[in-house]
Amino acid sequence: MGILRVYLALCVIADHAGSVLPWQMHDGRQAVQIFYIISGFYMAMILSTRYAKPRDFYLSRFLRIFPPYWIVLLATIIVSVAGGLFFNRWLLLRAYISYPLDHNGAAGVVITALSNFTLIGQDWIMFLQHDAGQSLHFTANFWNDPSPLWHYLLAPQCWSIGVELTFYALAPFLNRLRTRWLVCIAVGGFGARLMAYRYLGLTHDPWSYRFFPFEISLFLFGMLGYRLYLRTVPNHPPQEWRCVSRLSYLIGAAVLLLLLYIHIRVTGYFAHLIGPGLAGLISYPFLIVGIPALFFVFGHHKFDRLIGELSYPIYLLHYVVIVVVATLLASFGMGKGLGVISALVSLGLAALFYRVFIARLDRKRHVLTVTNPDLRDAANATQA
Repeated sequence: MGILRVYLALCVIADHAGSVLPWQMHDGRQAVQIFYIISGFYMAMILSTRYAKPRDFYLSRFLRIFPPYWIVLLATIIVSVAGGLFFNRWLLLRAYISYPLDHNGAAGVVITALSNFTLIGQDWIMFLQHDAGQSLHFTANFWNDPSPLWHYLLAPQCWSIGVELTFYALAPFLNRLRTRWLVCIAVGGFGARLMAYRYLGLTHDPWSYRFFPFEISLFLFGMLGYRLYLRTVPNHPPQEWRCVSRLSYLIGAAVLLLLLYIHIRVTGYFAHLIGPGLAGLISYPFLIVGIPALFFVFGHHKFDRLIGELSYPIYLLHYVVIVVVATLLASFGMGKGLGVISALVSLGLAALFYRVFIARLDRKRHVLTVTNPDLRDAANATQA
């Protein structure tokens, strides 16, 4: 699971900066959507086994997400200001420095600026347009906007966290529903997406993976996967069969990467027949089985959990790292290696960030959790 999460974070880097690994990787859309499924699995697990009250869950999520984000946001501002003062390159502050009201309306700029600090609504920015001289209004395709509001996002990749926050707000209530209702909601969201694809032509970004009513089915696939995992717990093989040694862990990681590569190739084959959007979507329900199986093998491995902890700081840091590395490479007249260098720098900074700050914060955050087997028993009775 840890290798998978870091791999998906590297896929996002590759999508933004170019090749990272010497073989074909999942694109950014696929990586984000698989992250949604994994998030649904983990949120169902911790809500069923760790938190006695929704309030504790919300507070724990707040501590998990916001303090690290604010530190990266502050670092982004400092680096951008330093670049502007010393090298006349304002990096991610460029949109604010280049006379923004000449290009966009004040309301759109203010709303986007506020979302930088609150994280709330960054996904909504992708559906809003406010050019100078016009009113703030909805847009079905922000890529057609000559001055899109997302240029004012200081960590533009964090729009996906906005989608996650919506799911977290609903997760305690969804987790109390019976499985049949989760299936109905998942099928409804999936069906709504297919109808929008077929009859409204909404196959393009941002509708392809940024619109929460369409993406909720993926989160629910993860929650259903956890319920499948619970039902199979009594039938699990002995502990000796699990991946407990370093050698077996490395073999398992290699097999996982091979399966991911096969998944890409198979999805690509069907993309020629039914289109890339639909080809990706029909492959995701198989992860309802795949993620529980992966968790069974690797989920209790301490090193795997440690690797997985790097995925969030990698995701937070990678965009500003790409901008800085791209600027430095351009200064030295170098045009290659942006993806690989950005990935290596992001990995190193993420490990340092986790060790110095996130790990300490997690120790305090975990005080909110409870280890109570009665919680899981109650959850099982409710979800049956």
